[in-house]
Amino acid sequence: MKIIQDVYVLNYFFDSPYLATHITKEVMCTNDLPHKLGGRIIQLRNNAGLRQVDLAFKADIDDAFLRRIETGKVNPTIRTLEKIAKGLEVEMRDLFDFK
Repeated sequence: MKIIQDVYVLNYFFDSPYLATHITKEVMCTNDLPHKLGGRIIQLRNNAGLRQVDLAFKADIDDAFLRRIETGKVNPTIRTLEKIAKGLEVEMRDLFDFK
């Protein structure tokens, strides 16, 4: 339903339905990775038996920022991902092992 709403909104701003649909699909594809990454971090954190606040402390990042990463609302830097991986005691590549 969200994609349909986005297309209608974009059609209002752009006169081309093709352009609006293309832009919406690009946005959805781009936003998919942060959600997958956040879900993977949650999975690894739960497997380690850590709460968000515990992982945030171990990774030396703000717990509110970790919450935003886990919900896919922000794109963390490589440095932040390194900190999270160290806090989880996993390799950084494990963060991207989506299933």
